[in-house]
Amino acid sequence: MPLDRFSNIENAREDIIMTDKIILHTPLAISLFHGSSENKQRIGVRQYAHLISKICEASKADDPYADWYLLKSYNEMNKAKIFFKSIEQQCQAKLKTVRGVELNLVSNPTSVPLIFRTSFAFMAAYLLADLDYVTRQLMTLRKKGLYLDEPVTFDALTKQFRSFISVAMGWKETGITRKDIKEKSENFLKLENDLKNFGDLPDEVMNKEIKFEFLPNYKLKK
Repeated sequence: MPLDRFSNIENAREDIIMTDKIILHTPLAISLFHGSSENKQRIGVRQYAHLISKICEASKADDPYADWYLLKSYNEMNKAKIFFKSIEQQCQAKLKTVRGVELNLVSNPTSVPLIFRTSFAFMAAYLLADLDYVTRQLMTLRKKGLYLDEPVTFDALTKQFRSFISVAMGWKETGITRKDIKEKSENFLKLENDLKNFGDLPDEVMNKEIKFEFLPNYKLKK
């Protein structure tokens, strides 16, 4: 939709539910998408989407710790993306060493709907697609009798993928706001010990000095 359809883009609804789909080809990726709400060690994209929605709501209410955990989760996504890209390049290089043979990646596609409310959940799905592709490459190499110089396990892929989920799980809903912290309100004093579990809040986050367009309260420049 062209931006000029809005007289002011800031008036556009932020809570529109977008419905898309992701095509996954490996049992590992499908498992990481669905996850488990009962086992914290198996939290997947669906559970992350629910959790990150709550963090975004807290961010809208001016919880600085919510902003911080959104930033930290995003940073972990970037680290994982770089890791997967490195493995992808290694796999491609290995596949290219085979001469006179055309190799197709292992594929058993499954379509899964994406019904998310936040940009972070969609970014998690994009990262899962990266993991899915790399997993297909590794499965193909193994099936065709090829190997990387430094083997990569599926457990390593899973651990790297879940890193951003683990970070987000460290956030807890408190109802704290920047105003509470600055004024040392009754609510802040009541929560002070609990907030210590989050660690030291960076000044640049507390003072909104970090400009990051995916934070719920970020304002686009006119």
